[in-house]
Amino acid sequence: MAGIPWILTSIIILIILFLIISLIMIKKNKGKKQKTNYYSLFIMGAVWVPIGLIMSYLEKESTIGLMFFILGWIYFVIGILHKDEWDKNKCPYLIENKKLRLSLIIGLILLLVLGLAIFVLFK
Repeated sequence: MAGIPWILTSIIILIILFLIISLIMIKKNKGKKQKTNYYSLFIMGAVWVPIGLIMSYLEKESTIGLMFFILGWIYFVIGILHKDEWDKNKCPYLIENKKLRLSLIIGLILLLVLGLAIFVLFK
């Protein structure tokens, strides 16, 4: 193998791109502090706890399932402790346009089916 592999090169380019984007975002939002969305933390915890359990059951040698389980509980507890702040920003990312929301859902379902089909075909 002569030269740098293309996968390593693409990973380095992506890291540099993410660093540039993050520096631009930090400079753009300088002085503006966003409030923590505790409802999202609660939802993340509620999703990560069962995912951690399933992953630790399927991958007995790996500790990644345990990490998801522990982080899920931490997010879950933090979200529950700040339940009084949920009503302020409960759904800040809700898409109001029904056609756009439906098209996004259909697109994500199609991507999921396509990914599963490719996984099964090339397994």
